Amino acid sequence: MPPFIAIAILNGFGIKAFNSLPVIRFALSDSARAILTPEYSYALETNFRPNRDYLADLRNMHQPFRILIGENDEVYYPDRFVEVLKQAGRDPAVTVVPAVDHIHLILSPTALKTPVEAVNSLHSRR
Repeated sequence: MPPFIAIAILNGFGIKAFNSLPVIRFALSDSARAILTPEYSYALETNFRPNRDYLADLRNMHQPFRILIGENDEVYYPDRFVEVLKQAGRDPAVTVVPAVDHIHLILSPTALKTPVEAVNSLHSRR
């Protein structure tokens, strides 16, 4: 956490020279390291989070979208997305993929069927 905080403070002063430094490292086995990112830089980590006014971001989205989340996601709260979208005045376009955790949403061949179907449904609505 200290490197993240230090770089965030520097960014507050407009100094972005250290944004490529790692701030999070994951304990991965050698086999997992071959397919997963072992560390996040400050720039990558902050890119994955919403802006402070995330409701305004949701209100300003003009293209169709769907949120896909695993039922057993250990990073986010699957049951909270619908309410957040409603707060932003958006349709609750959320698909919860049963029996899937955070990373297996994109790695499991079975779980990948749901995102493909969701994307196809976006194209069929046009």
